[in-house]
Amino acid sequence: MKFYYTTTAGTEEEGYSRQEPERSLGGFRSGTPVPNGQLNSLFGDISKYTEEQVKDEYIALILKNETGGDITDINVYFTFPEDSYSKFEIAAVDLNVDSEGRNYMENVPNYNSAPYFATFVGADGVTNKQNIGGLVDDAEVGIWIKRVINIDAIVTDRENFIYKENESDTQYVQKGLNTEDSIVINLEWT
Repeated sequence: MKFYYTTTAGTEEEGYSRQEPERSLGGFRSGTPVPNGQLNSLFGDISKYTEEQVKDEYIALILKNETGGDITDINVYFTFPEDSYSKFEIAAVDLNVDSEGRNYMENVPNYNSAPYFATFVGADGVTNKQNIGGLVDDAEVGIWIKRVINIDAIVTDRENFIYKENESDTQYVQKGLNTEDSIVINLEWT
């Protein structure tokens, strides 16, 4: 099982790759798999501008069965840090086939545009895992991931930036702010 970025500029043609995750906005499967365990492989940093805009962000991926066999009951769930500045939601969508026999999914104009044909659900932790069905060998399914900025967590973090360890102390202590959210996408199947 492997996640790939998407592109509207072609398909998985030899030599074509997608290096900018924020441009993975649907269309065809690109030749670039999503790197595992790498920061910013799906969404970029949460800047002050991102925080002020409070807009959801979307990325389109294609999940391909490269196991060499048929798979049933694919379950997906996210693991978030306790003080995460963002939450993810997921939507699995069937792919269409173009006149040349290539699989494709809906594409959107920018990463703040929601897809029309996707129903997002939370998949927070193993108890809320979402079943996206099965895939025969070499088959693909479209996956939309939505990032929702958690303004409350950001504000709480900033409000508690300076504090007294004990009420009797006369000096304040500076708390380290959250600098990265390591959100894990978990896949299980039979």
